[in-house]
This record gives sequence, C-alpha cells and structure tokens, in this order.
Amino acid sequence: MTVTHIGYTLADEDGRKGTVGVKIDATTYTLAQIAEFASELGDLIDNITECKVTDCTAYISMTPGVALKGSAIAGSNSEIGGLFVFSLAGSPYVESIRVPGLIEGKFSQDAINLADADIDAFVDAIVVGLDASGTNVAPVNKFGLNVGAIISAARSVRK
Repeated sequence: MTVTHIGYTLADEDGRKGTVGVKIDATTYTLAQIAEFASELGDLIDNITECKVTDCTAYISMTPGVALKGSAIAGSNSEIGGLFVFSLAGSPYVESIRVPGLIEGKFSQDAINLADADIDAFVDAIVVGLDASGTNVAPVNKFGLNVGAIISAARSVRK
C-alpha cells in the first residue's frame, strides 16, 4: 500500500498556526486525482473553520528505491552531512539540499568532491532531472523555479 499524507496549515486572526492531516491509500489513484481530492477537501475544511487555510501539501509514502541498503552503515551519523547549493533560473536566490550522513570518502576536507561519480550523478539528477518512463522529471524550488548549476557543496553539521 502506498500511503499519501495530505496536510493543511490553517492560521487564525493573530497568525497562530494549526494543522489538519488526513491519509489516503494512494495505490489506485493518479497524482492528478490525489491533487483534486486535496483541493476539494481543502474547500470543505475552509467551510467548517474560522481560520484561513494557508497551505496544502501531499506526501506520498513509498519505497524510495529498488536496491537500498538493508540497514545504516555502522558508525553512520546523520548530524554530519553534505549541503549542496544550486542556483535558480531567473532568480538571485539559491536552492539548498542537505543530505544527512554523507559518506566520509565523498569529502575532500570540508568540500564535497564534485568529481566523485556518485556525487556527480546526484548533482546531475538535481540539475538536469531523471528519465521517468520516457519523461524527464526535474526538481524545482517551492516557487516552481528550475534548479540551475551547482554553486557550492560542503560539509554540514546539524543537531
């Protein structure tokens, strides 16, 4: 079963926020059907609350790959990771993606080795996209701007 979580953020008059979440079994629905359901449910929530619905997100829970490792590598640490910073098409702003637990061998001191084949493949997937059944799927930022060239990639420590 593929579970999709649909979340709504609501704000009151003072700007305080609350959330509403529902889950659906998305095994037999298309993304368009899930989006339509989320939109219509948002209208229904709006009809029963005094708050303003400010945001709606849908998260699809699924197995993220076919050949993933069975468990974390001994000694792995999610607090030490890699921060990749990309330009955005037509914008002075940037898009950052942090990968927790980046393999120590992928660093050259505190810089991420962009010449590493695995790192290069990851960066290309973000910048150019990946083929998904004959269609190129490429990431964008939350405003829909295309992710551009890599600007920097460095060690990042977060607790």
